[in-house]
Amino acid sequence: MEINDDQGWAAIRLISAICNKNREKLSVISEALTACYEQKEIVDIWRKVKLLLTDEDICWLETTLNDLSLQAVS
Repeated sequence: MEINDDQGWAAIRLISAICNKNREKLSVISEALTACYEQKEIVDIWRKVKLLLTDEDICWLETTLNDLSLQAVS
C-alpha cells in the first residue's frame, strides 16, 4: 500500500480501519505511514485520529498496536 496524499487522508484511513476493527488494514496503514512520513508527521496524524475516536476505539487501538508490536519482535 502506498500513501501519496496529505496527512488528512492518512488520518481518515486510520480512523476507518480502527472503527471497523480491521487489524490487517491498521497494520498495513501503520507500516505505510512509517515508510512515508517522518516521526513528527506521524505524531500529528495520530493526534488527529485520536480526537475522533471513542474510548472503546482507543482501547482497541492500543491493544491491537501492542499485539502487532509483539508479533514484529517475535
